[in-house]
Amino acid sequence: MADTAHPETGTDPARAAQFLTTEHFTLTSVRVATIYDANGRTALYLAAVSSALIALAFIGRISHLDTAFDVFGFVAFAGLFFVGLVTFARVLQVSLEEMIYAQAIARVRRYYVARVPEIAPYLMRSPMSDDVGNALTMGILPSRWQLALTQAGMVGVIDSVVAGGAGGFAVRLLLAAPLPVCMGVGLTLFLVSVAAHHHYEVGQWRRAGQRLQGLFPPDASDGGAASVCTDDRSGVARTETKE
Repeated sequence: MADTAHPETGTDPARAAQFLTTEHFTLTSVRVATIYDANGRTALYLAAVSSALIALAFIGRISHLDTAFDVFGFVAFAGLFFVGLVTFARVLQVSLEEMIYAQAIARVRRYYVARVPEIAPYLMRSPMSDDVGNALTMGILPSRWQLALTQAGMVGVIDSVVAGGAGGFAVRLLLAAPLPVCMGVGLTLFLVSVAAHHHYEVGQWRRAGQRLQGLFPPDASDGGAASVCTDDRSGVARTETKE
């Protein structure tokens, strides 16, 4: 296709490609920054949990597991639960932000394929901006359990463990309950917290998906653009290239 200006808009294809290449580089840089942000926040939270457990072990040895141990455990775990909540929420926000950038990059890549269809077989990433295309761009096979593998999902589970520990310490401190009762309360709070974190994460991803509809779903592919098919029996996505 010749690089001639559009007859109606006067658009110069070469200049448009230059603009989109710059946009592609900017989006990639910002996307990397979001990954660093999520990793940094998660590392800080895990370090706080680790430090609290070490401190709890020292307090337990000094106090011989008396009331001071229970008070320290409850205060430490309650504080960690709050830190875990805000870390979970922020890491989830960053994940959604990263998805937006991935979709924007897919749209730019779509322009490359539309301008030069013969490069489609050489692209390592999907040129689509639909949900399945985004998943393939990130190297993810669509699955109902995928959220459990996300960074936010991991933080949610750890925060749920902290919530269960705080509940167990609270029951032991306030009611002087025996260990089996404390463990039962802690396990119940853990399961409730895991379900609540997962429900919130699913809701956030669903709302984000509704707001960000793909401009180029698989059935709208043309030329040499790659399309995605899903095997209903296995749920595994595969790519195909249209001739």
